Amino acid sequence: MIEFVKDKNGDPLDIRSLTGRLPFFAVTQGAASDGKNIYMIFERKHKKKRTHRCKIVKLDAASMKIVKISGELRIGHGNDLAFYRGVLYVTHSRSGRILHRVDAETLKQLPDVKVLIPAPAKLPAGSKILLSHAMKKHSIKAFNGIACDGAGNGTPRFTLRVMQSPGMLVAEPRENGDLTVVRYYRTERFYRTSQSMDQKDGLTYRVYSHGQSRRRNFLVVFDGDGKMLRRTLLPVTGEVESVFFVGDRLYGSVYRRIKDRDGVHHFAAYLFRIELPD
Repeated sequence: MIEFVKDKNGDPLDIRSLTGRLPFFAVTQGAASDGKNIYMIFERKHKKKRTHRCKIVKLDAASMKIVKISGELRIGHGNDLAFYRGVLYVTHSRSGRILHRVDAETLKQLPDVKVLIPAPAKLPAGSKILLSHAMKKHSIKAFNGIACDGAGNGTPRFTLRVMQSPGMLVAEPRENGDLTVVRYYRTERFYRTSQSMDQKDGLTYRVYSHGQSRRRNFLVVFDGDGKMLRRTLLPVTGEVESVFFVGDRLYGSVYRRIKDRDGVHHFAAYLFRIELPD
């Protein structure tokens, strides 16, 4: 059901080994693709300063060779990202109602954009009640998941997961780059730690993982109304951080922390392909 991307020796390819180990940038976070390239965020956390810095690694999806590595980016810990018209849109859990942006070609940071949430009364009837309740209960302070699906009536639409909530905001891009919310819905709850997500043909694919787990890594598929259609246990060891499509193929990334005989931790990041049963 899963197949790791392999190195020339036939072993799972540690993406960090291609980068000179990205000193201090140990943990992979969100990942996405433009169909030709794969973009992976690697995080550096300063525990004492409580700050985060990230770098983005751009890979050729066919050869798995490095195309470019960004400089340090101020995008929090970059827990998810989506590609749209040459720009990477990045979320993290302390960003408020904004999204960070990075030029996909140069990997330079661009100005942030806002997520504009209209008064619930201006949304469709079903969204109106749910959003009113969500804003009272969760206040929608940040987002920790993002996907972009171009199938929405010919208009590309972003879906944002509300932090610490099953709520999902559907938003359309404006000419100035900001996003305007046009719909709100909730997914069925799945009691695991949620990670990143992607969308294709109106379906949402999201991974759930907890720590360096062997038995608690799942892929969950939801329909456009948040109904859970499929829940699949992923036979992967480590913390599954992201799921994304490269064309029609579904990929995931996993971060592993490995302790050697001297008690020193080493970090690795792997990509794997996911084949879902019919």
